[in-house]
Amino acid sequence: MLAPNTLLQNRYLIIRLLAKGGMGAVYEARDQRLGNIVALKETFFTEESLRHAFHREASLLATLRHSALPKVIDHFAEGDGQFLVMEFIRGDDLSRLLELSGQALAQADVLSWADQLLGALEYLHAQRPLIIHRDIKPQNLKLNERAEIVLLDFGLAKEAALDTSAISNSVRGYTLTYSPLEQIQGSGTDQRSDLYSAAATLYHLLTGVVPPDALTRVTSIVEGQPDPLRPAHEVNPKVFPAVSSVLQQALAQDRSRRPPTATAMREALRHAAKAPMAEPIRTEPSTKQIIEASTLPFPAVTTKDRSIAPASPPADSLNLTTNARPVEPFAPAPTSVFQIAPSPAKNRTKIWIAAAGVVFVLAVIAAVTFWPRQTSPTSSVSTSETSGTSSEKEGAKTASNATPLSSREIIARGEQEERNYSFTALPGDLKLTLDVIGEGTTMTVEAFNSDNQPLNFSGNNPTFSRASTGEHEKGVAHLLIDREQTVSLRIKTIYPKSLEAFRLRIEGPAKLPELSGQASNPSPLAALFANRDQPLPLPANVVYAGQSQKKEIYYAFNAGPGEIKFSLNVIAAGASVDVELFDEQAAPLSFSNNSTSFAVSSSELNEQGHARIVLDHQQKLLMRLHTSYPQSLRAFRLKLDGPIQLGAAGNSDAAGAALAPLFAPRDNPEQLKGKELSGRGSGKEAYYKLTAGPGTVRFGLEVEGSGPTVTVEFFDSEAGRLHFDNDSTTISVSSAGPKEKKNAELNLAREEVLLMRLSTTYPESLKEFRLKLEGPVKKP
Repeated sequence: MLAPNTLLQNRYLIIRLLAKGGMGAVYEARDQRLGNIVALKETFFTEESLRHAFHREASLLATLRHSALPKVIDHFAEGDGQFLVMEFIRGDDLSRLLELSGQALAQADVLSWADQLLGALEYLHAQRPLIIHRDIKPQNLKLNERAEIVLLDFGLAKEAALDTSAISNSVRGYTLTYSPLEQIQGSGTDQRSDLYSAAATLYHLLTGVVPPDALTRVTSIVEGQPDPLRPAHEVNPKVFPAVSSVLQQALAQDRSRRPPTATAMREALRHAAKAPMAEPIRTEPSTKQIIEASTLPFPAVTTKDRSIAPASPPADSLNLTTNARPVEPFAPAPTSVFQIAPSPAKNRTKIWIAAAGVVFVLAVIAAVTFWPRQTSPTSSVSTSETSGTSSEKEGAKTASNATPLSSREIIARGEQEERNYSFTALPGDLKLTLDVIGEGTTMTVEAFNSDNQPLNFSGNNPTFSRASTGEHEKGVAHLLIDREQTVSLRIKTIYPKSLEAFRLRIEGPAKLPELSGQASNPSPLAALFANRDQPLPLPANVVYAGQSQKKEIYYAFNAGPGEIKFSLNVIAAGASVDVELFDEQAAPLSFSNNSTSFAVSSSELNEQGHARIVLDHQQKLLMRLHTSYPQSLRAFRLKLDGPIQLGAAGNSDAAGAALAPLFAPRDNPEQLKGKELSGRGSGKEAYYKLTAGPGTVRFGLEVEGSGPTVTVEFFDSEAGRLHFDNDSTTISVSSAGPKEKKNAELNLAREEVLLMRLSTTYPESLKEFRLKLEGPVKKP
């Protein structure tokens, strides 16, 4: 591990660790020569063959140019480490967005990102030699400042058109959840392996549920169990069945049944997005699907002079030729990644055979379709009746295994995948509240009446779910009961080992003892829910917290009607603070940007963000402040302005007096009195206020010192960063002795008041700096 302030190649200064895995680590670093921020990837291997593979791959990646791919700037070896220097992409990765959302992401957004991702894969797979990424997952997909997808982490990328020895010595590794079976078994990957990983990623984003990994799926099949991968539209009814169908096909264990190219999958998803009522694919092959197996919906993958065939599993791989239901058998194994196409004579023979086969298949289909059939009333069953019978069986199974409830509260850990309970409900509205705390788990509740028929929750939903990725997530649903009857509940848990605890409360007309303030024998698990159950009253419209801040803290207050403005300042060494609001039904509220949270991250400096929310009536709100890496937090401050009714009189809490001075420099910037600013490095950051525009403001920054970097940034009245002419939000100049200088321009459409920040690394090493401004800058 590299410590902060480590200098590599006398050029790259380590700022902080971003991520660490089994094969390497990624750091945020500053290029002291150019003054910009870069991402520095270190790999943890010393074998000479792997070092050569890394060098080859880095050289190859440096030639890539695509809007969805970060630029490779440099690669080098120092000590025992191999390093790759890449463009630093600011923003959240999709895993973080999932975490912040606490539920599945909007289909429209995910399909837009899918289109961009598959466009990047089109480009990679079109390279000669072909490039396979091999580690597509939500953590490696980041949104840049324009909300566009960037595909990260090419440490596992490899050339496909290499001899087998070169492939075996490539930089190996994978993420189990998102990797296809052929990659896990080490039997060779091709572009369809990337499509599997992309589909697994999209499935997770669309459902909020981590898909079962390929080994788990194969094990279930070998044991005669159905494939545990549920179609996405069954997990999340908001997903179009046609979209679910494309994902299910791309997640086929047999790669020959996946889309052959990123282009094919991209077009399929575009078509599916326009056909929401299309039928989903079957989870088990029908007779028609078996007949049509020779005419797959995607064409064979070919290049100009060769066809790509899937590799077979090695001899020691799982044996699928058992008595289990045959699902997705492997295609014949080639001797290498590429197969030379057969001769023209053999091709002609195969074409005639294939043509005859197609004619036969069409004849069978025609016979099945148009042959007159006689139906008997006793044998005819409608689709709805079949569905109802299936539902009754599910309800009967739940009822027969149900444990009678003696309390209105169920609280337990997550050892079981399914639990069944029953109780007597009276006519009226039943309220169910589900609390979940886990590390990547989802709980789903289903209800059945006394006739074993499924009951719909509020909103006509057949299920009621909550997912948790670390935080305490909560949801409320209602059941309308028309008569006294026995109600059965089925509670399913996906990844029960990741569930820390759950609680289900039942309120309303039921033959159950009422909930009391204090249970006679409270569960020790109840303490896990205490923070959200007992939120603090908001004492003032300003909230401070420092290094002792918990990872999450809750405040309750009344607000509305009208607009509430939020201003959040964070000072930290690589941490972020998120703000979320929930109504009385535990539903998340959306801010003015249509997001259910807003966050501010900080790397040493005082960073600020603003958000708004409009309430149409007065209501009770719950606010959650979540801090990532609270040990890296120095302080944060949240201000609320608008129609808020505070829980207690007085000013802010005791932390305010101690922490307020940290925010004073940005709160009270010095007025810029001229068009030139110069001096020595006496502080880490300084703020200036100025009025400029409309027109182009030109800047010249000159720095002299023994290793410092001076950075200039501009913010508008909403704390939004302004972009210079090079589309960067900063001008940075570093000096290691002689004077260094850089020029930039800022184009303003109108006159406005701006905030300028000058920040200096190693201010004690700064001998002198000079900043000159030219253009429409107004005197105070």
